[in-house]
Amino acid sequence: MKKIKSLDFLNADKLIIFSLLIIFGVLSAISNNMWLAIAQIMITVAVIVWAFLTHRYQRAEINSILKSVAFSADSETLDTVIKFPLPALVIRLNGDIIWHNKEFEKLLPGEIIIGKSIHNFLTDISMRKLIEEDYDPHIMTSCKNKVYQFCYNIITDNNKAKKAVAIYLVDRTHETEVEHRLDAKEAVAAIINIDNYEEIAKNVTEENKYLAFAAIDRKSNVWISSIEGISTKYEKDKLFLVFEKRNLSELTENKFDIIKQFSHLDLGGKVHATLSIGIGYGGVDIAENYQFANLALEMALGRGGDQAVVKNSEKFTFYGGNSQEVEKRNKVKPRVVAHALLKLLDQTEEVFIMGHINPDADAIGSAIGLCGTINDLGYKARIVINKQKALSPSLISDYEKVAPGVFISPTEAINQCKETSLVIIADTHKPSYVECSQILSVSKQIVIIDHHRKAAEFIENVTLSYMEPYASSACEMVTEILQYMNNKPNLPIEMAQALYAGITLDTKNFTIKTGVRTFEAASFLRRNGVDTIAVRRLFQTNLETVLKRTEIIKEAYIYSQDIAISVYTNTDNSSPNVVTSQAADELLNILGVNASFVVCLHGDNIIISGRSLGNVNVQKILEELGGGGHLTVSGAQLKGVSLAEAIAQLHDAIDKSRE
Repeated sequence: MKKIKSLDFLNADKLIIFSLLIIFGVLSAISNNMWLAIAQIMITVAVIVWAFLTHRYQRAEINSILKSVAFSADSETLDTVIKFPLPALVIRLNGDIIWHNKEFEKLLPGEIIIGKSIHNFLTDISMRKLIEEDYDPHIMTSCKNKVYQFCYNIITDNNKAKKAVAIYLVDRTHETEVEHRLDAKEAVAAIINIDNYEEIAKNVTEENKYLAFAAIDRKSNVWISSIEGISTKYEKDKLFLVFEKRNLSELTENKFDIIKQFSHLDLGGKVHATLSIGIGYGGVDIAENYQFANLALEMALGRGGDQAVVKNSEKFTFYGGNSQEVEKRNKVKPRVVAHALLKLLDQTEEVFIMGHINPDADAIGSAIGLCGTINDLGYKARIVINKQKALSPSLISDYEKVAPGVFISPTEAINQCKETSLVIIADTHKPSYVECSQILSVSKQIVIIDHHRKAAEFIENVTLSYMEPYASSACEMVTEILQYMNNKPNLPIEMAQALYAGITLDTKNFTIKTGVRTFEAASFLRRNGVDTIAVRRLFQTNLETVLKRTEIIKEAYIYSQDIAISVYTNTDNSSPNVVTSQAADELLNILGVNASFVVCLHGDNIIISGRSLGNVNVQKILEELGGGGHLTVSGAQLKGVSLAEAIAQLHDAIDKSRE
């Protein structure tokens, strides 16, 4: 192996310092201050000796380290390392540079490199990851407007102790630019849906109808031209659109303001057009992007419409959705769902019905309605529930009097559920929220009946899904279905009152999210013997709960002009969901408040209840924190954060929703 050449320890910086010391010494001698001159010369000599010895030590250290470097094969010599054609350097474990070759020096002409930290030149490199984690061949870094692949090798001594890191950079600037150009030209698939096409057709006069739809088409074509897309109408209310990905960033930056522009179109009547857009990109081809677009549009419509959803291979991203849902329901769908459910019942021996964890009156009532109807038809159905965590235990105890043994624990359900069992989930569609998520992986037949806006997290491989964000409650949906499942439904009073209680809870006594179908369902239940006073008693609470609710309201403060926020620390073991939701409802009675949030510390969890009068979308806000629900009613649970951190996250989510 050839011997490494000595490095000149008298570099430019040191020469300047030494020269100044010598000059000062000479000047001292000329000024007859010999002792000072001698002292300065001795200091200069000492510094030079120290610099020389330090340099020798460093050179020996570098020489030792370089001998340990093996870039690809053990047979490579030290000269090969030094003359490596790529920018190369050696750094200590703390990131200080102790050696570099001429190719690396060319990247930084005029820069002092030795002794400096690697972070001065490559700011996006983490020493901890290099030293502690497995080798990552995909690390990219940038330097002087160029992109490099970051390759490295941990240098160890004979005892396998880590000594330094050898690094070399492979220029990937050209490949990166080509990738960016190709990525910008990727074909993005999009589907545009006019949410309320039928409503426009019914509410616009005959002479204005063609003008209204012409205005919609004209607005669509102008927007499509602005993003250089091509489109075709394949249904009266749907357009398929293809455009290049480079135009997608502009759409996301302005948050798809085309949706707002559509709502302001003058259609010659009181009705306004609402638009939903599903966009797919990042697939292996345009066919997969089209599938993503379909899923995105389904998600947008499942969340109430009037919004854009972007889907790639990893996630959904939501834009818009701040307006009230445009109700477009008919009685065909519940009838179809009822008949499909009957066919599934014919193919199974047992049915397990469950709602979400900490089930409220809507989850319990809808489960009771389904269970009672299915058992009345001669099938075997049971309700999976954790009675200790139920928020409406009186509904359970009342129904057990007429149907003993119908409620089973999650543990019993896990032991009894089979692959051929039918699992029906009511009032939720999130796998992490269901009462017993384990049986979802056991059963091959899953049915979902839910009225919440569809979230990015949802149960997959569902046999039958009935999600209606326009419905007031799951109990309203079940009340409609059971009328088609049984021509002469025989509802016990306890079952009718459980369904009525669920509707009452989610509509806040028929004041929020209440439509014509809500009153029709309530009328049907009333005819089956519902006692409204008895239902009212179900929602009575004890004095202690009322006092807690009052305390929460007392501690409220106003944030962002019209949002009331209160913090409650639950010191006992009881579930705080009831008192927090009731307090959030009460806060909406404050003049000028359009939305309210109650943040509650319960054990290791943070529970947040959100309510709105419709001007603020609490669902979008709490989705940022992993929750969900409706525009006017939503909730979230946080784990692993403090109360102060949860409040800060809530503030950030509110601010983000109002950008």
